[in-house]
Amino acid sequence: MSAPPPAGRSASREYSSRGSARTAEGPRRLIDYPRQNRSGVLRWIPSWKFTGTVIVTIVALMVATLLTAYAMTSVPPPMSATEAQATTVYYSDGSPLTRFSQREGNRTIVDVSKIPQHVQWAVIAAEDKTFYSNKGVSVMGLARAVWKNISGGDTQGGSTITQQYVKNSRVGSERSVSRKIKEFFIAIKISNQAPNKGKILTDYLNTIYFGRNAYGIQMAAQAYFDKSVDKLTLPEGVYLATIIQRPEYFSNIDPKNPAEVAELQFRYDYVLNTMVELGKLTPEQRASAELKTPPKPNKIVNKKHRADDQTVYLEQMVVDELSRNGMNMSEVIRSGWKIYTTFDRKLIDAAVKAVQDKSIGMGPRSSWTPGTQVGLVSIDPTTGKVRAIYGGDGTRSQSAASQDMPQAGSTYKVFTLVAALEGESKNGSDGISLRSRYDSRSPYTYKEGSVSSGSNKVTNYGNEGGGMSDLVKSTAHSYNTVYAQLNEEIGKGTGSRTRDVALRAGLPKKAIGNEVSNSLGNGTPRVVDLANAYATIAAEGTYRPYYVIEKIVSPLGAVIYPQGEREAKKQFSKDVMADTTYALQQVVKSGTAKYAARVGRPVAGKTGTVGTTGRATKAAWFAGYTPQLTTVVAMHRVGADGMSADIVKGWGPYKGKDLTGGDFPVRIWTKFMQSALEGQPKIDFPERADVGVPNNPEPVASPSPEGENGTGPDGTEPTPGGEGPGQSPDGENGDGQNPDGANGDQNGGNDPAKTQGDGNGETQGDGNGETPGDGNGGGNDSNNEGNNSNNSTLRPGVQGTAGNDQ
Repeated sequence: MSAPPPAGRSASREYSSRGSARTAEGPRRLIDYPRQNRSGVLRWIPSWKFTGTVIVTIVALMVATLLTAYAMTSVPPPMSATEAQATTVYYSDGSPLTRFSQREGNRTIVDVSKIPQHVQWAVIAAEDKTFYSNKGVSVMGLARAVWKNISGGDTQGGSTITQQYVKNSRVGSERSVSRKIKEFFIAIKISNQAPNKGKILTDYLNTIYFGRNAYGIQMAAQAYFDKSVDKLTLPEGVYLATIIQRPEYFSNIDPKNPAEVAELQFRYDYVLNTMVELGKLTPEQRASAELKTPPKPNKIVNKKHRADDQTVYLEQMVVDELSRNGMNMSEVIRSGWKIYTTFDRKLIDAAVKAVQDKSIGMGPRSSWTPGTQVGLVSIDPTTGKVRAIYGGDGTRSQSAASQDMPQAGSTYKVFTLVAALEGESKNGSDGISLRSRYDSRSPYTYKEGSVSSGSNKVTNYGNEGGGMSDLVKSTAHSYNTVYAQLNEEIGKGTGSRTRDVALRAGLPKKAIGNEVSNSLGNGTPRVVDLANAYATIAAEGTYRPYYVIEKIVSPLGAVIYPQGEREAKKQFSKDVMADTTYALQQVVKSGTAKYAARVGRPVAGKTGTVGTTGRATKAAWFAGYTPQLTTVVAMHRVGADGMSADIVKGWGPYKGKDLTGGDFPVRIWTKFMQSALEGQPKIDFPERADVGVPNNPEPVASPSPEGENGTGPDGTEPTPGGEGPGQSPDGENGDGQNPDGANGDQNGGNDPAKTQGDGNGETQGDGNGETPGDGNGGGNDSNNEGNNSNNSTLRPGVQGTAGNDQ
């Protein structure tokens, strides 16, 4: 007979000395969860036996699923070039623009014996260094790809050579998780079934895309180095291996762009270092001068083309956007997609006609100064659609619209103006008003401690100066000294505020620096970048990234791009933008771009010219807009190598002169916009909001003999130069002013562009570059608006020193 339980203790419970409770055990369950013999929180903590059972079960199910999927996956035969569906690209009206297709003429099959060992190992080092030891797949690569597809991120690399081969020749380009999984299993099967990995490598090298419309290693060798694959040197083989990862990008590297050159060098070095790691190069070979830098491929020359045919440049912009969105061209070309672009065929024709227009004096290209390039980009600011471009005459592969990067000059002053107007509040309540005045006399020296690129001294064209000048007049006349002071003030000795505005407007980081001299345009944007930034201002402060692909439709009719709404971000207040536009309207009404008023509707814009100490022009711009359309035109000149910068010398009506933004660029812009806006309603800009607080110190007195630096009729100091014949009361020169606002015929000289008789081209009359008359006598060659006393260089893609630009 057992003893009864002690008093106070329940017969149904036991108490541990630690105070925890264990419930009385009931009937055993198959799955003891929640745990039967625990109470409270402990009931929900699984036992190690239960946890282990769950893990083993999951693993077993996964293995069974993988084995089933592997067994059920069949290996499709290789797709021939004729089986691949061509991808067609269309204009915005639905008419065909071009076709992307893999034609047999673009691919030549070569046997592995023809491919040098160093080329094979360079490719293995670049794409899959475990190629000969792996089972044909990368689990981590698959996981990354699946995750990115699920989360909507960019496509990631990581596939093995076998997987890439399967994708290119067996599976196709469908962008889905199921396609990636199918590719995974087929790669394993092919790896197991192939007699040797060399066969897979050979097939891979004969099918991959290398850019320049070249498929396979043989066509790549010819496209880049004009030789057969078996003649490729080690550096050339490494170069081709280097560009496989991003062929359209790496094959178009600008040798004058440090960032792009560095990126290519990094990838090139990676391939070489991996070859050393694999034992296919000795450290001594790696250190040789021969392998120090990537070899330079031959230039592309498009021999078969119509005069000024823009197809090659339009194609490139489409390819660039596809690449930015992670789409591989070897996939795109086989996909059978229909790509509808934003390009308006009529506007592109209008751009070509504007460049060729005889009425503005451009004449046939044969009459141009050799090497001169014209870039034009037109964007709808309400959507971000690129409506038209002009990238060149069709023979040069590099586009002056979307690839060249000439120095920007005074077009960058707008970013300093916006930064000053919006102030720290960003809404203009504490900004600097357009009524604020600064001393515009030349030269001006940056204060000690200010961070400038190049010289600390800033000059206006010809050291002209107009005394105290408000921001409206200083913008219209493009006074460098005023903008140097303004940028220095708002950025506290740096260009940080200007840079912030430029980036928010849409300029890429590499296109503008942080020094106080950045407002004078020492940065190097592409024309499309600057057009995008000015479109933000035209859109009253809403930034929309430019795009050229409206949509992509699959062969089954599904819209596969874009996915979701396009970005539209409010970056600047409407009041700040209204005042910015008001100031830029004065550039057209009374400043350096009077010719643009011929559009016959409200226009705002800014000229820019980059020059050297000797007034030799390195680049000339006009960036202008109406509420419906933003268009930027740039001119620069390349040397015999097709890349290096040269002086832009005038021809036709400007023969013997150095071109400025107020010359051909504004004329091309005007002719294009007249056609582009024909039939469109005239829309006014918003009224000036007059934000900010005036910074209006007393004018600095500087007595001098009348006609030199004396006080002008408006209470400011006229610019130097003496009293010119026929000086009018408002400080402009001449008495025979033409209807377009150009100055009269009393200043001497003979303008071949228009019969103004003042030697000042179309819009000037005082010898002040872009600055219209301010009390000066007969001007001489005033169209040289940009005077970069720091002798900055204009090299596409290379940021120069600060320019004293008008």
